[in-house]
Amino acid sequence: MEEYKNGYHITKKNNLFNIQKNGLQPRIGRRSNSVDECNKILSFTPQLSTIPIWKERLYENLAYDELVILKFDLDNVEYYSRYDSAGDFFTECIIPPYNIKLIKIRQKDSPQIEVSIDNLKNVLRDISNNRTESNYEICEENILKFNIEKPQIDEEKRKEIIEKLAEYEHKKWSDNYSLIDWHDKKDDYGNLIISDAEIENYKKYSSLTYDEIEDFYKADIRKKVMESFYIIEENNIIDYIDLSSEELIDILARTEYERNNRWFQYMMSCCRIEDEKYIIPNKKAEIWEKQMLTPYNELSDSEKDADKREVYNIFKELDKSIKSKQEINEGTRDEELK
Repeated sequence: MEEYKNGYHITKKNNLFNIQKNGLQPRIGRRSNSVDECNKILSFTPQLSTIPIWKERLYENLAYDELVILKFDLDNVEYYSRYDSAGDFFTECIIPPYNIKLIKIRQKDSPQIEVSIDNLKNVLRDISNNRTESNYEICEENILKFNIEKPQIDEEKRKEIIEKLAEYEHKKWSDNYSLIDWHDKKDDYGNLIISDAEIENYKKYSSLTYDEIEDFYKADIRKKVMESFYIIEENNIIDYIDLSSEELIDILARTEYERNNRWFQYMMSCCRIEDEKYIIPNKKAEIWEKQMLTPYNELSDSEKDADKREVYNIFKELDKSIKSKQEINEGTRDEELK
């Protein structure tokens, strides 16, 4: 494999605060998760000229002004080619802040004037053609030189995040409902009959805590909550909580497990029992099926509120975990001072 000197990475501008603090961290992002990539990786390209391609692939609907390009030295960084994609590379190493530079475009005759990186294609073309008439040049400065403020989440942004999370909660509920193992689907009257296997599963797991369930079930739950994790991470909520990515995913998985159990408990309460069969009346089944097929933004306000309550449960668990962690840290400090 050809050796390269530098790596280039494009990301959202509002990620800079966390990157300046913690460096570029390998993770399992949306793209990795979509191809069942199970290891945490940091993807990059060794050529600045391919950044516009990756911009279109990863951030097609975002303006360049909402993005930044980062550069880092590959000395002492172990990296590999991704053969499942269009020639990018990845590493499992953390790139520390001191090894990260921010790429900017400036005017040659007025270096203090920064130009949108939307001009990157033109500047790169001029450089490759050895054209000297271009008034722009590519500059780079270490990320630690910049005073990067923590992204702020105002009330409007908060509402937007809650709506995104609630929309995904509705999707999870719809997916779970459609996957229920119904016995003969419906009877002659349109009632739904829950299969014996589904009942056994409910009875088994309703009595178990998240820590007690099998690893394969935990893995399935963790996979289902990754979209919620991405929404929280991409909106920089993680900058405001003293939790690692793994701790956050674990909290989301525990909350999802409890959510599933609550839903099944409610569903069972709607059943009538005949000949040891659990039957959901057709009117209730019709309501649920209509909700399942309705996009979140077309639900009634009361139906949306049901999904939002699940989002509030997530934040309640986050608050409890943060408080518990703070108490543990304070207890540890007190012991050290004795």
